[in-house]
Amino acid sequence: MRTDADGGFVLHSVRPGGYPATMIPAHVHLRVHGERAREVELLFADDPRLTDAVANRMVAHGYGVVRLDGEGKGSATFALPAGR
Repeated sequence: MRTDADGGFVLHSVRPGGYPATMIPAHVHLRVHGERAREVELLFADDPRLTDAVANRMVAHGYGVVRLDGEGKGSATFALPAGR
């Protein structure tokens, strides 16, 4: 997928389930290519395994947390460092 001029993109996906018998929140892996490849995750705000502390730590590392509406749509912001 390619981004628009502002770096935005749209992702259509099926919401994944979490890993069985773990406390790892459900997430989607995204691999970002550019001057430096990087993998980030998209997590779901209403996942009972996603605590506020984990969500804050993940966002601090550039990951996104999405809150879905009643139709299953939502948005998240990824703070990826530029030019690294």
